[in-house]
Amino acid sequence: MSPVLLRLLLALLLFMVIPKNSDAAGEELGKQWCIADEQTSDKDLQDALDWACRQGNDICSNIGEGKSCYLPNTLKDHASYAFNAYYQKFKKQGGSCYFHGAAMINELDPNQTHEMPRWCSQNDAMHVHPENCNTNADEELGKQWCIADPQTPDDILLGALNYACGKGGADCSKIQEGQPCYYPNTLLDHASYAFNDYYQKSKKTDGSCYFYGAGMIDEHDPSHDSCTFEFIPFVATRQIHSFESKINEQIKLGEASIQMFGNVTHWHTLILTMTADVIQATHEKCMKWGMDDYMSKPFGEEQLYSAVMCFFESV
Repeated sequence: MSPVLLRLLLALLLFMVIPKNSDAAGEELGKQWCIADEQTSDKDLQDALDWACRQGNDICSNIGEGKSCYLPNTLKDHASYAFNAYYQKFKKQGGSCYFHGAAMINELDPNQTHEMPRWCSQNDAMHVHPENCNTNADEELGKQWCIADPQTPDDILLGALNYACGKGGADCSKIQEGQPCYYPNTLLDHASYAFNDYYQKSKKTDGSCYFYGAGMIDEHDPSHDSCTFEFIPFVATRQIHSFESKINEQIKLGEASIQMFGNVTHWHTLILTMTADVIQATHEKCMKWGMDDYMSKPFGEEQLYSAVMCFFESV
């Protein structure tokens, strides 16, 4: 196989969407449940359960007496149901499975492992709803945003926001009054915007989304209305180009043989991006971020062949 074809196939593999079909219940990529940690004290578990139930009437409606998930009537089972109901409902908006350390992520379906109330009907079971599955363009490989954890105390959140807008160098102008990201005018929303702006600018230089525990990574685009949360997509692209730079520097210094890289003095891995996003602006951004071409799904064999052949004609 020629070096050019090998490089192209490598890039294609990196950007193919991860398969989502699996026969193993609860073990598909992206399927996660939030359950109570059995090592948590009863007091902490009860406090976390009470907090979860206050986040919406539907969170704990099915664990009331006489309801389908009331039995078994144990604190752990009720907390597991409430934690998961909250997590599945709010994780797209940044809700976590933290609950002050009282909860844990489980990748095994609680329905199969009896980690949930036995008498829950299937409609009330703690399953992952289709809308939470990893199926849309904003959940493709490498797309990540940094947002504020809604369970963070206000004083810590405010301190982290001040850091991001101050020493962190985040551009917080858009969350000022009259600007596109001022609303919702809440500490949580303003912190999320500032955290993400800092993270996107600094992650290339090892900047994190920690913020003293106040930040969290989200794979769902938190943009809303006219407020856009920027992102630097496809981490693999950056890694490939970084590797290219190192190889080309070695070729230039005579530390690497050009025969190993197709007899070229400047080695380049061709990257063909495949995504479900059909927006022209996304295509333009992909080109700006160093990709060589862009294909929107679904596409046929002929379209893929034509796109690949364009690469061969250019080398």
